[in-house]
Amino acid sequence: MTSQVCSNCGAAVPHSRRTTCEFCGHELPRQEDAPSEIHSLSDRIQRDLPLVREAPEFAALQRRVPPAPPSFAAFKVISGIGTVIACVIGLGMLAFAITVTSLLPESMKLFAIVPLLGLAMVGLFIRISTKARSRMSGYQTAPLERRVVGVLDERTEVRGGGNSMTSTSYFITFLDEAGQREELPVVGKTAGEVTSGDVGVVFVRGGFALDFQRVNV
Repeated sequence: MTSQVCSNCGAAVPHSRRTTCEFCGHELPRQEDAPSEIHSLSDRIQRDLPLVREAPEFAALQRRVPPAPPSFAAFKVISGIGTVIACVIGLGMLAFAITVTSLLPESMKLFAIVPLLGLAMVGLFIRISTKARSRMSGYQTAPLERRVVGVLDERTEVRGGGNSMTSTSYFITFLDEAGQREELPVVGKTAGEVTSGDVGVVFVRGGFALDFQRVNV
């Protein structure tokens, strides 16, 4: 990373993209990036990341608490209602199986296994729903992290299709100040608002990127 010397106070200003001296406020001449200095997108991001912390809005971003995506709250409600309905259905199937077993002749009692199979499926649904709710609870209790990062890449993952419903997941690969890359899942709104090369603050909770706020440097 190159630096310039302020003609007013003589201080070395480390960031070539600054327009004023950080020591005396004197206006600096614009320097273009040398071709040999920037080789890739990651180099540009690494160059710009220190400027994020110097931005006027950085302090406010460190206090910001983004809301959870609406889909999270909807999932919690739907899974709770689904679990209650599954329990009711399961109890009904169990009562039906007991009744059928007591009424059918010995040779036909094998048919009682049909509602029992349905009961097993209900039990499987309840188990999956409980595990999902447990993961959601872990997300809600996880600490909120605010990281200074740049956007390296984006990708989508589509599941289903054909005769089944499709679902689309969105992921962004971030580059942090230490040069580490990490891919995090994001909501579609965030994925549609970022561009490769953007720098700013990403808000992470439980391994999920809740939001990304771009900082113009």
